[in-house]
Amino acid sequence: MRHRVLLVDDQPVYREGLKALIQTHPAVTGTAEAASGAAALAELQGGDFTVLVVDFQLAEGSGVDLIACALSQDYTRKVVVLSTSKAVEDVKLAIRKGASAYLPKGASSRDLLQALDDVFEGRAYLHSESARLLFGQMREEALLNAMQPVPEATAQEKEIAVLMCKGKTLQEIGQVLYMSTATIKAHMRSLYQKWGVNTRKKLILKARELHLNEL
Repeated sequence: MRHRVLLVDDQPVYREGLKALIQTHPAVTGTAEAASGAAALAELQGGDFTVLVVDFQLAEGSGVDLIACALSQDYTRKVVVLSTSKAVEDVKLAIRKGASAYLPKGASSRDLLQALDDVFEGRAYLHSESARLLFGQMREEALLNAMQPVPEATAQEKEIAVLMCKGKTLQEIGQVLYMSTATIKAHMRSLYQKWGVNTRKKLILKARELHLNEL
């Protein structure tokens, strides 16, 4: 498949160099340039572009808004984000907005061409530096969460969780523990809050994680 690429960047010299590099890719049949979000949207109206290469921090207009508008017009388009930001939140935001690739502006020519290869083939691409930062933050968050003590369940809450792990219905649990369905549900809501879950399935998984199913 052949691709037409729209390059959106507010730095003329950088944009020209990027355009020259992108044009060396054998799957690229044409390119166009825009220096702002508004200019990019005008280009999109008049051209059949399959891929956008977007500077996330534009001087005029928002790269974030541009991605949203471009994909709302044609969800099959692919977006490659280039950014000077090393903030993990920007990486996450770009992905949430629909970007298929994310690279720092300091990435090598080889990295950019690899990103285009992946995007053209329908794959996602995350630069190694961005991936390292993203995984580092997520791992740190996971470790902090793991270090936080889980609030202790009451004896009755544990009994309910054990019976739920055994596949008992609320009615069956009520018969075993001599409780009404309303009381059981109240204990379940308490467990939801203590364990940070919001469904019965997740509650059971958490109970197994805490080895309550072995009681």
